[in-house]
Amino acid sequence: MCLVSALARADAQPVFDTLTRADGLPSDYVQAVYQDRFGFLWFGTDAGLARYDGRHVVTFTADDGLPDPFVYAVGEDRAGVLWVGTFSGLARKEGERFVEVATPFGDEPIVAVEPGADGRMLIQTGTQVGVQEEGGWRVLDAGAANGWSGVVALDDGSIVVSRRLGETDDGPWDLARFSPRGRTPVAVATEQTATGGRWISGAGDGRILLAGREEVALGRLDEGRFVPEAAYPIADARRMTLGARGELYVIADEGGIWSADAPDVPPVLLSTQRAQDLVVDREGGVWVGTFGQGVLRLAGRHLGIVTRTPALRLAVDGPTVWATSGAAVVQIDSETMKPRSRMVRPGLREVVVAQEGLYLTSGPSGMWLEDPLSPALPVPRFMDPNWISGMEAATDTVWVSGYGSGIVRYRDGAVLDTLRAADGLGTDMVEGLTRTSHGVWALTRSNGAALVQGDRITRVTRTDGLPSSAIYAVGEQADGTVWFGTDRGLGRWDGERATAVGARELGRQRILAVFERSGVMFAVGERGLYQVEGDRVRALGPVLFGAATRASINAVAYVPATDRVVLATTAGILSLDFRKIPNVITAPQVAVLSLRVDDDEQVLMGSVLDGRAATIPPGRHRVEIEFASLFYGAGAGVEYRVGTGPWQPTGPEQRVVFSDLGAGEHVIEARAVGPDGALSEAVARMTLQVAPRWWERPAVVWAMVLLGLGVFALTVRELSQRRLRREVERLEVGRRVQSERERISRDLHDHVGAQLSSLLAGVELAKLARRARGEADPVGGDGAMADPLEAVETDARETIRQLRETIWALHDEALTAGAFCQRLDAYVRSHAKDRIADVQVACDGTPEQVLPPAVALSLYRIAQEAVTNALKHSGARSLAITLRPTAASVSLAIEDDGRFVPPAGGDGLSGFGIGSMRTRAEQLGGTFDLDTASGTRVCVDVPVTIPPA
Repeated sequence: MCLVSALARADAQPVFDTLTRADGLPSDYVQAVYQDRFGFLWFGTDAGLARYDGRHVVTFTADDGLPDPFVYAVGEDRAGVLWVGTFSGLARKEGERFVEVATPFGDEPIVAVEPGADGRMLIQTGTQVGVQEEGGWRVLDAGAANGWSGVVALDDGSIVVSRRLGETDDGPWDLARFSPRGRTPVAVATEQTATGGRWISGAGDGRILLAGREEVALGRLDEGRFVPEAAYPIADARRMTLGARGELYVIADEGGIWSADAPDVPPVLLSTQRAQDLVVDREGGVWVGTFGQGVLRLAGRHLGIVTRTPALRLAVDGPTVWATSGAAVVQIDSETMKPRSRMVRPGLREVVVAQEGLYLTSGPSGMWLEDPLSPALPVPRFMDPNWISGMEAATDTVWVSGYGSGIVRYRDGAVLDTLRAADGLGTDMVEGLTRTSHGVWALTRSNGAALVQGDRITRVTRTDGLPSSAIYAVGEQADGTVWFGTDRGLGRWDGERATAVGARELGRQRILAVFERSGVMFAVGERGLYQVEGDRVRALGPVLFGAATRASINAVAYVPATDRVVLATTAGILSLDFRKIPNVITAPQVAVLSLRVDDDEQVLMGSVLDGRAATIPPGRHRVEIEFASLFYGAGAGVEYRVGTGPWQPTGPEQRVVFSDLGAGEHVIEARAVGPDGALSEAVARMTLQVAPRWWERPAVVWAMVLLGLGVFALTVRELSQRRLRREVERLEVGRRVQSERERISRDLHDHVGAQLSSLLAGVELAKLARRARGEADPVGGDGAMADPLEAVETDARETIRQLRETIWALHDEALTAGAFCQRLDAYVRSHAKDRIADVQVACDGTPEQVLPPAVALSLYRIAQEAVTNALKHSGARSLAITLRPTAASVSLAIEDDGRFVPPAGGDGLSGFGIGSMRTRAEQLGGTFDLDTASGTRVCVDVPVTIPPA
């Protein structure tokens, strides 16, 4: 009776999430539940062993090395090696397979596997206990039919078992203790309340849980006696474990799962399912293996089932919550969570608390109920030509939104006005209405939210900064900040601009409610409950919606009066009690689940924390590594990095893909990230060794490098030799050319010069002879000289001067720009004396710049012709000559301020005119420009290197 009355006082039945064959379990008959040190959950069934990481189930059977697929027990030794007891013997995990372990019990069922205090494994059959020792096992006779009752290893190395004293299990039982090396049991005295204890279990810190006939005792062994420290009023228990907050979870001998929050507190029946084994995970969640229903998980006592009938909408009035559920309106006391309902009419949708009574909608019609639970008929108040989607009735004005009707406002049952898309709503498809201190918000699924303030409408959409324009919820903070729940996360609006908040943590999920609690904003999404912290959100890891995660959440309401969140789902109405959320913060573990190379997948049996190397055949490969954050609450993720690179998230699939992985050693590390940002202590590390193809092997690569260097060296040597030969040939040609120049200059000096000198001497002698005869020098008309000897003498002297300049140009192999300018300056000044007052010859550049002889001579001749033209025809008063040498070319500019007169033909002295100057420049590969706009300007630009003829 005590238990029945305690159940009656439970405010709501707890919600279990389930894991069944549909999720990958080999069977729904689960005999053993165990969490290993990495965080994996192992489930022993009658059809194989299953490992669960929170998202995937991997099964192991006899094909993987198990002696039998019927698994009774799972345990771990001090080294982290997994041991499995089956119907036909014992197995141990080695690598990615299981290996059968020989025991003194042959193929008898191993029903318990426990680690001893000193690291030795303890195994138990129906009648005996085996203690692992070097070279074998020490067998302890624990009595008939005791195997299912458990074995406990104490810190001092002794072993405690429960023994049956009578002929049947219903008879008396007692405790017996084996010394660390002993084989003979010693009876342990118990208190009266613990007498008859059949099931025992270790509770940590040297404590033992002992299930008596009337209660469960928690105590220690002290000088051969079991001394209880606490007692829980649960009778006929057979599987027991303590929770994270000291609460006790029990599987009853006749079925049912019970919980007691503290000693001497009436227990609560959590489920009537027939269960086999249970364990509390590191996050405080309770996992229960059942007989035919798979695995149940209770994330905590904070979430309960109020009704099991699908519900659609919610409304809050103080501590009372109203809901529409099918044809009924449901009233819920949020303190006791006791529902009361009344049938109204089929198809109820919206429910809104008015100043007196409730407004309800059904399709296009709206009704008013003054006393919702009385038998009085609802009073029709308004009709919508389409379908009513939302209402708001906090004042004497009732706002009604519809699918295609925009917003219609009523007062005293009459239409006050209508707001449509053209008025600023942006659309006539309005999904709901929410009032804040700013005004009434119209929620849409495509055009954001529209704030109606009198005649003014302000729209907030994705273009204003929201993560999406599909709005599902609106909430207001005490400072006036408005929060929006969208289908892509959470948004915040300060009255001027919107900002997306927590996009990384929330991902793409619908946010169905936003509310303020004790100055902190919370959001309810499809996957859990989130707390806003600045620009980030943190998932409250222990909060799962259990069965609701397999259903659709239609509406969410926060009840400040009782600090609860109520959810209307397709699975019924759920209650979330903030006061009972487990305050357990545990850093998640990380694991590497599988490695896929191209089409070959390798399933890994545990966390890769030791730098394990995987060898991959030569070539380019697509490599996919799947990780797991071993955190069974909401909001945990995985980050990875390659080598010493930056950490980056894997995404919701917790998978990394390398689409083109080549030869070499690639180190990939991963770590888990909890919902509160806590990082896993261990880092999973996997080294991928991609074997090189033959041409990628180091020896081949080095050989190819050396071969390439050799070819490069030979090529450089050959090119250098060719260049050297060409340079030698060029020098030889230059030497020969210079030798020929010197020969020609000698011939010109010795022969032509001598002849001209002889000619000039003859002219001088002729003139002297004429004067000796007393003949006067001939005089031409108008005083012009008509003496032929004078003309011959003048031509001879000019010819000798030009011959000297030619010899000067030919004699030197290279002339500098400075020497060229000095020679040209002397020539110009000697000819322009008393004819042009202002003469300037300048070298604008490096005087040491070398000019080839041919270039120097041609430029000199061009300058001579230009100067001659200026002296004879232009009447110039100033003359400027500028030489500009560069590394690639040289330019010569001759400018005068006289009048340009095109010559009729070639000059008598030089034998060439403007055409000849152009020809000389073009023969050198250069250009010739003549500008006569203001005076006369001759500009020649030629390359330093003479092109071949």
